[in-house]
Amino acid sequence: MDPSESKPIINFLEKKNLELNYILNTHHHYDHVGGNSELKKKYKAKIVGFVGDYKRIPEIDIMLKDGEIWKKNNFEAKVIHIPGHTLGHICFYFYNEDNLFTGDTLFSLGCGRIFEGTYEQMFSSLEKIKKLPGETKIYCGHEYTLQNSKFCITYDGENQNLIKKIQNKNKEKNKQLIELDFDPKSKFDDLPKEKYINEVSSYLTIQEGCDKFCKFCVVPYTRGPEYSRTVEEIVNEAKFLIKSGTKEIILLGQNVSAYHGIGFDNKEFNLGKLIYVLAKIKGLKRIRYMTAHPKDMHEDLYNAHRDLEKLMPFLHLPIQSGSNKILKAMNRNYTVEEYLKIINKAKKTRKDIVFSSDFIVGYPGETKEDFQKTLDLVDKVKYVQSFSFIYSPRPGTMAYNLKNNIEENEKKRRLYILQNKLKFYQEKFNKNFVKKPLEVLFNDSSNKKNQFVGYSQYMQLVRLNNKRDMQGRIENIKIKKSFYKSLEAISIT
Repeated sequence: MDPSESKPIINFLEKKNLELNYILNTHHHYDHVGGNSELKKKYKAKIVGFVGDYKRIPEIDIMLKDGEIWKKNNFEAKVIHIPGHTLGHICFYFYNEDNLFTGDTLFSLGCGRIFEGTYEQMFSSLEKIKKLPGETKIYCGHEYTLQNSKFCITYDGENQNLIKKIQNKNKEKNKQLIELDFDPKSKFDDLPKEKYINEVSSYLTIQEGCDKFCKFCVVPYTRGPEYSRTVEEIVNEAKFLIKSGTKEIILLGQNVSAYHGIGFDNKEFNLGKLIYVLAKIKGLKRIRYMTAHPKDMHEDLYNAHRDLEKLMPFLHLPIQSGSNKILKAMNRNYTVEEYLKIINKAKKTRKDIVFSSDFIVGYPGETKEDFQKTLDLVDKVKYVQSFSFIYSPRPGTMAYNLKNNIEENEKKRRLYILQNKLKFYQEKFNKNFVKKPLEVLFNDSSNKKNQFVGYSQYMQLVRLNNKRDMQGRIENIKIKKSFYKSLEAISIT
């Protein structure tokens, strides 16, 4: 059922000496169909799914209708259409064995999120499941029991059956029984701190998941909903890193600006407030964060850029397109005008702040006029760094089967034009620092003898030839030459 990836299934089949003949997909999301292609290729298995999702389930072979009885070998299953989570969601009811596979429609103590359908559809789907025999065993797509219980106990705290269920689930977890999904906190339990020892610049994960559901992106399906670590956990890891030699911490998250972790006195902290706390840690010289989302920029974050010298004047703020039409098609939920207001407010807050961004070229439906608007935006913002890509459909995303694809050579042409414009502004920015001092944190030595590399406060790569060991030092140095992606420096002292 629903192979999110192929490797664990292959390992299981080989260990049990089993064959794979059929793959049953409940819906099209990537974390349920990601293993389809490789498993089909390896075992020549047939892929089974709902007829209404035939365009969205990769390499589907057998398309079933609502109410249809699927019979193969010794198995019989009734297909039940249960929209809500997705419009084409089904469950497989093996009535002879009293087994029901519900995908992401029903979990223990909860149901799936509404992505495409309506709450009315979800309610109707749950009613269909409710009518099945009471002895039916339900197999869901994920294990969210402990997460869902936190919500349930808040509103039904006197329910003894609920309390007992939570207690039993915790006992199971303590016995290290197999879980089908991560408890939110466990996502961060085993972060490999050892590898950061003696790292001058270290990454610190503070948030995972995303609730934005951009149509081209698979992250919400693979990483799940947004979850933030507590302030205490983050501060403790930061102190560990600093004690181990770290001078700069880069706060990470799929949507880091959406951070909403529990802080002191059980109050919720946003990213700005968290940075204020981290800035007080002795020995920490620099703070950065990535990647932010324009919808989650907030006043405390602007104020942190204004007040804290440790917070670097560099903001990576993805835009993806300069066309409102394309942004709407992508489900980005902001306009170019709103994005530029954020840019202007950040500039007013801190005059020396600079920006980088992400761009997607050739998204389905992008006209020459849409692309020109992207170029116009670049001219307005003058990004000092950027990442740009040709759009490619990813299985399981909402954009996977969109039409109006642009011819491949035209995509390449547009990317070439965009990258040349981005290169122009990056080179121009770097040239401004020739014969001027610049503060650089040196975090490593290069392959060349007596050459050290580091980064300025504006994320410029800087190389310095120097006999004295510079690793871990922050120095004001004079820039000798500028290049597209780097600077060459001479020491002032």
